[in-house]
Amino acid sequence: MTALDVVIDVVIDRSAAPDTDLTDLVESWSWCRAPRGTSPAAVLVAELDPRAPQPAMPDWSLLARQRFVIAARTVPELSELLSSAVTRIAIERRSDAFTLLHAAGLSHPTSGAVAALVGPSGAGKSTAAQVLGRTLGYLSDEVVAVGRSRRVLPFAKPISIVDHGRPWKRQAHPDALGMTRHRGELRLRRLVVLDRHREHSGAPEAWPLDVHTAAESIVPNVSSFGRSTRSLAALTALMTECGGVIRVRYRDAEDLPPLMLRLLDDAALVQSVARARVDDEVWIGETCYLQLGLELVALAGVGALVWRMLEAPCPERILAEGVVAELASVSGNVSDLAHVERVIGQLVERGVLVKGVFPDRVTAPMTA
Repeated sequence: MTALDVVIDVVIDRSAAPDTDLTDLVESWSWCRAPRGTSPAAVLVAELDPRAPQPAMPDWSLLARQRFVIAARTVPELSELLSSAVTRIAIERRSDAFTLLHAAGLSHPTSGAVAALVGPSGAGKSTAAQVLGRTLGYLSDEVVAVGRSRRVLPFAKPISIVDHGRPWKRQAHPDALGMTRHRGELRLRRLVVLDRHREHSGAPEAWPLDVHTAAESIVPNVSSFGRSTRSLAALTALMTECGGVIRVRYRDAEDLPPLMLRLLDDAALVQSVARARVDDEVWIGETCYLQLGLELVALAGVGALVWRMLEAPCPERILAEGVVAELASVSGNVSDLAHVERVIGQLVERGVLVKGVFPDRVTAPMTA
């Protein structure tokens, strides 16, 4: 099979359980089959032995070797161990030349533009991939490998599904879930942090993260971070090329497809500024007080007017021109456009405003 373009020869040893039917397990990896005659970079032996005292994974401290062995007592156990082992081998083989994101990957059905849905285990990546994969091209529910020019390597492994009450995740064939194969050349276009909230109501919301929050959200989910020189510089450049990092808050994955399609449609997106998410907001007279974590920010004058007028994401020049016009109509004061633009830039630097890409006609925060 092939995982992130790494060819792995998987040998299933069922000599201890010769009557066991492994058809479904083998077929679940059909989207990852390597072309015949391809030389493998590693060999993975998967042993099925009902009498084994416990499941066994390879000694990953010896990843330089070419042959690995896993052992399981049941088919469900073997399926999950196989998924984990194949993923680990592929990640280690690609860590030097690619940025490896702990993410689900989906691609636009025609353009091949890719969204990486980043999040730790339990964030809902597999569920989101399962739902979005019916509309978008399915690339992976576990890892997205990004190389030069934002090229993305597919890894259309079986979807890992938690069945409550069972100790092992079920590994489901993408075909069985009605998922769509990717098309075209794959390029990363959006970095999305999933934020699933049971209390959230209505359509999914999306907003750009400031650079510090974006880094705090992405770095822990980069498997290759620190394994090559200038890892942080490469990741920062990647975030910039993707128009920043977008957080999507939602309740049900079934509500995500319209929003994700819009995020991957460049024709519907414009570079804009928007309000950052604040913990609290209080107006006293003409001064606006904002709580950003432990920091209290007071906005007055032009800064307060910028905040008041920015109810929806807006291109920076249009916002600045609107503030100038508002000042002239309300007080008769004529403010310099360049001064207003400087104030907007200062608010971005302080984290009060954020820059990002948004659909051209939306309310803030962006909804589907």
